[in-house]
Amino acid sequence: LPMTTLADFIEQVRTDLADLDEAAWTDAALKQHLRQALAAVSQAMPRQVKTTLTFAGNTRDLDVSGLAGRIGVEALEYPAGRFPVSYAPFSAWGDALTLLLDGPPSAGAPAVVYWTAGHTLTSDACSLPPWAEPMLVLGATAFAALEQASAATNRVTTGGDSTVDHYLGWGRERMSQFQQALGQQRRRRGLL
Repeated sequence: LPMTTLADFIEQVRTDLADLDEAAWTDAALKQHLRQALAAVSQAMPRQVKTTLTFAGNTRDLDVSGLAGRIGVEALEYPAGRFPVSYAPFSAWGDALTLLLDGPPSAGAPAVVYWTAGHTLTSDACSLPPWAEPMLVLGATAFAALEQASAATNRVTTGGDSTVDHYLGWGRERMSQFQQALGQQRRRRGLL
């Protein structure tokens, strides 16, 4: 079953970490590790978004500051609404796309921006496709285990297996798997 809420993801990460009594990690710590993993997943396989914006005044610049969570701009459709689609050359600098055509568009002319954004995870929903959700859990558990190993280096440990060695080894293995999964997604998108 797909995990859809933040609580679902925290529960799955906690289960994978075998921390069912909530002794080693707080929910706040697990949220932070989920955010770290989500940022990495977003770089490897960002959300694809299409937004219509309008040009203001007599300018070739299109303001894209309102595109929340923007990672990059892939294409600019201008004039908008034609078939076949007409993509215009542009340059990007900061929060502006500059149309590279002879004359500026008229004020209010629409353009469609094809852009990528980071994924979101809220108390109500996750923007990742269901097949990618286990990758997020994998990354969060890797970050959590490595953080625990780092924290445990300054504590006295008891028992046969060192807590540091256990979390360090397990965390490194999970991180390696996570990095491989991210690499596969980058290759699928042609980012390598």
